Amino acid sequence: MQPLAISQKNKQRAQITTHVLLWGILFCIPLFLTTNNFQEDFSRYIRAWIPLFFAIIVFYTNYTFLIRHYLFRRKVAVFLLANALLIIVCLLLMNELYKLTYDFRSVVEFSNRRRRTMIIRQGRNFLFFLNGLSLLLVAGVSVAIKVTTRWYQEENLRKEMAKEHLQSELSLLKHQLNPHFFFNTLNNIYSLVELRPNDAQEAIHRLGKLMRYLLYESESEEVPLGKEITFLRHYIDLMRLRLPSSVEIGVDFPADTQECRVAPLLFVSLVENAFKHGVSATQPSFIRIHLQVRADKTLDFSTQNSFYPKNTEDKSGSGIGLSNLRKRLELLYPERHQLTLLQEDTVYKVQLIIKAA
Repeated sequence: MQPLAISQKNKQRAQITTHVLLWGILFCIPLFLTTNNFQEDFSRYIRAWIPLFFAIIVFYTNYTFLIRHYLFRRKVAVFLLANALLIIVCLLLMNELYKLTYDFRSVVEFSNRRRRTMIIRQGRNFLFFLNGLSLLLVAGVSVAIKVTTRWYQEENLRKEMAKEHLQSELSLLKHQLNPHFFFNTLNNIYSLVELRPNDAQEAIHRLGKLMRYLLYESESEEVPLGKEITFLRHYIDLMRLRLPSSVEIGVDFPADTQECRVAPLLFVSLVENAFKHGVSATQPSFIRIHLQVRADKTLDFSTQNSFYPKNTEDKSGSGIGLSNLRKRLELLYPERHQLTLLQEDTVYKVQLIIKAA
């Protein structure tokens, strides 16, 4: 909380400094447009600063009060009426100040008194209109700045909330995946304990390596692709232990991963799915797993397996892993992934293409 408060104070100081500099520049402009004789030009300075002074009043009355209390609360009529009254009062006060500093009769001398009076009135009316238009413009600028600033703040808040929601959802999905993965792996080991205790012991050893990866590496947002491949190899070796030698398993992983990074545990659901549905105890079975890293660091992961669907009583085929994978891909790689699942007769094919970092 303390760094956030410091950051907020720094933003406020920067904002105040910017406002002071901008108004300071505007007040200095008349100094460069007049002669070097200060006494002769003093009245001109005052006349040039009068509209700037009232522009500050209109700007900050809107910026600090009217916009927030009326416009942002959708009281548009009250906001417009308040601005109209504010500008009229400012114009009347400006007119009185002009009378003290500006002699309209010095504009031009005419022998005809009536003609001279008309010129004076026209000059005052034109100046009144010009100042009114300027104050309207100032009010519009204050609205534009305040609305833009509010939109920017709300957009940053929305992005921050979306990021927090994304992290929460990803954390939930990851914690859902780990127990599901652990449950299925324990089922596989259980089937070995009575028939092949030595293999079961080796399976427990390999499971320890898998759980170490799940506990430590998978907590990162991304991991090196090489580590993910090592994890998949351990998992495949673990699955091999309970399969008969008649099952054909082909694995093709690249030796050079081009230093790619990828979200952890993306591919294991597809491998797990291939082992769940691709093996039959009585019929020929095969599983082929392939991963290619393209030159642009696009990952092309695919599995092919003989297809033997689980029956409804077999909970290991509940599909939690694939459902979880789809959600994670949408969150982690929006518009940067393509997942294709295709069944052709007795062969099931899956392809996942990801534009990795």
